[in-house]
Amino acid sequence: MVSKANFYLKEPDKLRYILGRMLIRKMLVDFGFPGTVLHELKYDLNERPYVNRTFDFNISHSEDIVIGAISGDSKLGIDVEKIEERNLNELKEIILNNRERANLYLTKDPVRYLYDIWTLKEALLKAVGIGLKGSINEILILNESVHYDGLRWSYIKLGISSDYSCHLVYNRQTTIQTKNLTISDLFE
Repeated sequence: MVSKANFYLKEPDKLRYILGRMLIRKMLVDFGFPGTVLHELKYDLNERPYVNRTFDFNISHSEDIVIGAISGDSKLGIDVEKIEERNLNELKEIILNNRERANLYLTKDPVRYLYDIWTLKEALLKAVGIGLKGSINEILILNESVHYDGLRWSYIKLGISSDYSCHLVYNRQTTIQTKNLTISDLFE
């Protein structure tokens, strides 16, 4: 785990990587997997890790937040981003489709609108297993669901902090539980 963390150049990125792995380990152990589960991870063709084909998990981190999701019966993806004032013009061309671009400046908070769409779409691409290799602006958000490559996915906006945008995307109706963990919980 530490050797892979060393691929990150900045110390905060290394720490977020390690905390993300510890969080996933804790969640998998809580689901009944052995404490050595991280050593048993497999990787698909897109380098997305998995334990077996029935369990799915995903992590995301941004600044001070590391968040994970796990399911025994659904494919899922999660994304979190710290909301920062940015040049909307450069991001909107990459993230938004034509309809979303038209709505951008009609909202009372264009920056939050952009981040909410960004985290929703990135969570979907992570759930699909292609990450940012996919065309993010081809994703459609319709009727409380998100659509990509002919498939419909459900989503939940997670209100973890007013400074962050976070979405969870999943493909089967499932029970979603949240759990607060302390640093000491991660070391058990």
